[in-house]
Amino acid sequence: MYVCYIISINELEILILCVSEENNRINETWKKHPHYKDLNMSKNLVCDLYNNPEKLSTIFIYRNFILDSNFNPSLLFSDLNLKNKVFSRIKTINSIQYKIENYYKNHQQGKIPINKCLNDLIGIRIILEEDVTLSQISEWIKKEFPELKVIPAYRNEYKAIHVYFGKGNSYLFQWELQIWLRKDSSTNLASHREYKQEYVKWEQNN
Repeated sequence: MYVCYIISINELEILILCVSEENNRINETWKKHPHYKDLNMSKNLVCDLYNNPEKLSTIFIYRNFILDSNFNPSLLFSDLNLKNKVFSRIKTINSIQYKIENYYKNHQQGKIPINKCLNDLIGIRIILEEDVTLSQISEWIKKEFPELKVIPAYRNEYKAIHVYFGKGNSYLFQWELQIWLRKDSSTNLASHREYKQEYVKWEQNN
């Protein structure tokens, strides 16, 4: 579950720098972990996870590793002196399992790179109220942070910019920052509620 907070463009820059630093810190430590494996997220497919418990366990180990790595988003972001709070969440094990199963059964039998499916183990969502467009935000991030992947996310009524932190095999999971505009927040939340209903049905049957 995400909780949305409103921040300014200046605060967005501070937030991106903070997330990048934490992403690098945790993944450098992950390379030294006894269960670290070079699991190429762009070459391995979702079906490889679905049919290989050992590979799937690596993902759960990584998730728990992050929880044990003193990564406390609420505390971390509170130290940035932002005017508004920012909240993030780490994906639950059930949610990871649902997403893998959903992609395996409904998307080319899972013959899709893992990083297309599990791209938001850590997710952050913020809302901008300033008079800017998503295109302007996208171009600004690409210019100021060329190392990040910026994806326009336009699906039906959902409109956002998704920013992904972490490149290379040592970054087992990308971290996702969702940037919304205030005017799109109502329709975006409705879109997420519709997706959540499908997950709740799946969880009740498992």
